[in-house]
Amino acid sequence: MAPVFAKCRYLFLVTVLTAAVSGCVDWSQPREDLDVDDIIAIGKGYLLEERGAQASEAFRAAIDLDADSAEARYGLMMAQIMQFTNLIDEFVLLIGQLDLGGTAKNASTTSAETVDLGALIHGFLNDTLVPLLKSNEEQYAILAGQADLQFDLERYILRVNDSPVLDVGGEFDKTDLHFFGAVNAALDGVLEFLLAYNLGFDINALSLPESDPNTDLYTTVSGYLDLVEALLTDPTYPDFLTLVDGGDGHLSASGVALGNVFVRLRRMLDQVATERDPQDDDPVRFLDYNHDGSYDKWSEPIAVGTLFVIDPELASALRVTAPRVAAAFFDGSSADPDPGRASPLTAADLNELLRALDVLPIVLGNPDRPFVIGGLPDFIGLDIGSFFHDADPFALRDFLIQVIDIWDLFGGVIAAS
Repeated sequence: MAPVFAKCRYLFLVTVLTAAVSGCVDWSQPREDLDVDDIIAIGKGYLLEERGAQASEAFRAAIDLDADSAEARYGLMMAQIMQFTNLIDEFVLLIGQLDLGGTAKNASTTSAETVDLGALIHGFLNDTLVPLLKSNEEQYAILAGQADLQFDLERYILRVNDSPVLDVGGEFDKTDLHFFGAVNAALDGVLEFLLAYNLGFDINALSLPESDPNTDLYTTVSGYLDLVEALLTDPTYPDFLTLVDGGDGHLSASGVALGNVFVRLRRMLDQVATERDPQDDDPVRFLDYNHDGSYDKWSEPIAVGTLFVIDPELASALRVTAPRVAAAFFDGSSADPDPGRASPLTAADLNELLRALDVLPIVLGNPDRPFVIGGLPDFIGLDIGSFFHDADPFALRDFLIQVIDIWDLFGGVIAAS
């Protein structure tokens, strides 16, 4: 009875979410008074109002009228990413309201039934969110093959828990397409990863450490690792974070999607370097400090809307590192461009990126006689491809346990330094 009860809860969630995001225009009926440009304008209006689901419906209606409309497909891609974030917020809110911890009462039998939280999450991801991202992959593939793209929108904001995580606007072009393609691939990779693993756990044990700006990093990290250890050792849910039946397919798809993130970031960086138009109205743009109309990768940062700036050192490190990381994610998968040759990644391959992120150098010990780690060695291999495409059902659990053990051994030493 428990799985049936959990499924009823899931169906209730879907019904509420559908009602919460449904549009007010019936696009299934022909509208002779509206042409493609009119419908695209309606979709843009919904985007400005941050109503992702309604914008998605409008852009799909525009594509139904004109399948060759690049503007409609660009708008659909942006709308479905916004719809994704809207749905995540709604789902988290509803989960909290439904009191899914421990047991729940079945109204028809009045008997206590255990709620399968993992199945509830998987159902929502697979049935509601995954179709949005897969549709976006189709839009990206079509748009990436076109030479010229332009989608004008005054402002586009993505929020998570009411906090803006992206704030862009202006003339969206090919550079911005690759940026949104990378965002979509990252979301797709995370979802496929979650679908690969058993997510059943005791929600009552999910006691997050209190947020305190005065808490040091060691204490914060230790608190989260203690939580992870408690979930991994809970005897009620011994299969937590083991591969589900068929999870190897999801895990491999996750690896390919995450590899695509780095491919598209590199394309974005390459594309922005070709820009010669004024950058003031470009969402992803280089800051033309010397006013020569072209990108100087050694001294000019790249801005992503109003919230993010990629400094020249980080952009340069991404340009060099991204192809190596992508190849490691693809290694052994259906997307591997060279199946006959292994593409291992070593820790040393990440040194330039870690320096740009100010992770390196690491200074340990007495300030008067410090021990400095300037870079990671090349003999430490990161077998990413094998993890994703030659799946071990217990690999993630084993990895997390190793991380906890290493932190218990060296975390205090790092904190003291």
